[in-house]
Amino acid sequence: MQSNGNGWQKKLRLFSGRVHSTLADRIANHLGLRVSPALVGTFSNGETRVELQESVRGQHCYVINPMCPSEDGKLNVNDALMETLVFVSALKRSSCKTVSAVIPILAYARQDKKEKSRAAISARLVADLLEAAGIDRLITIDLHSAQIEGFFSHSVLVDNLGAAGILLNEIRARFADSLPSSTNSESPLVIVSPDAGGAKRADYMAKRLGLHMAVIGKERKEANAVANMQLVGDVAEKTCIIVDDMADTSGTLVEAALLLQRHGAVGVHAYVIHGVLSGKAIERLNSCEILLSVVVTNTIPQGQNVRRCSKLHVVDVSQMLAEAIQLIHTNQSLTSKL
Repeated sequence: MQSNGNGWQKKLRLFSGRVHSTLADRIANHLGLRVSPALVGTFSNGETRVELQESVRGQHCYVINPMCPSEDGKLNVNDALMETLVFVSALKRSSCKTVSAVIPILAYARQDKKEKSRAAISARLVADLLEAAGIDRLITIDLHSAQIEGFFSHSVLVDNLGAAGILLNEIRARFADSLPSSTNSESPLVIVSPDAGGAKRADYMAKRLGLHMAVIGKERKEANAVANMQLVGDVAEKTCIIVDDMADTSGTLVEAALLLQRHGAVGVHAYVIHGVLSGKAIERLNSCEILLSVVVTNTIPQGQNVRRCSKLHVVDVSQMLAEAIQLIHTNQSLTSKL
């Protein structure tokens, strides 16, 4: 990899945890930098160890570490969280200027409110932990709930980047011949939100593609389990494009695809930002014939999942993250450029 430059990159350092080093390398390549060396490991008793291998005094440091399981299965979500906290602490105690945590997917983001009495608001706890560790800024992608930004105090800046534009470009490239044009105003495609909470995202994409939209209303009986689903909109004889922020066990995604099939859809494609794909998710995707493809970003490592599921396709968010880091480091506006 390239060494740190003397241009705008001066005083900028990138570090990577163990969860998704491939993403960190891609970001570094876009920036013309190298990932700074650090010894990151686990002691025999399970405690996390982080030791920096070069001076960071007076430097602006970025720690890249999604809060998700590692691809080899050796680290879980909680390991990733703890590793990030220890990394930030090591940097702060090494006299760096600032620490920014680049966490493409934030753990516990779905636990942002009390669904039931005597339940924890774990997203707030994670925010408190990151703030206590000493981060100056959080860079993340499509928080499950925007209110999580408010869990941090005014001393921590939060940049919640949106990956909908990346998925939008993928849809445009793949379905170019089916999108409305001056000669073809009627399209066989329809954008579908799998729940009311994602309607804003689906509406954004539908308007920019010139497509109609449908919404699925769902009632959950518990986490990762849906009791009832209702469709609002016409999908008969249409190819449906489901857009969502996250697919975890994929139960909801598969049920949504089957519901669309029952309402006359001829095919379903899914575009999801965070492909968690835990538990029996891959088996569910493989067994659902109406679901023709699933596109996810690489906020989470997907190498093993791609090998297990031919329907799964991955798009890269490293350039967007690299551009965000460059804009922040050079004191430019993210809103006007991303």
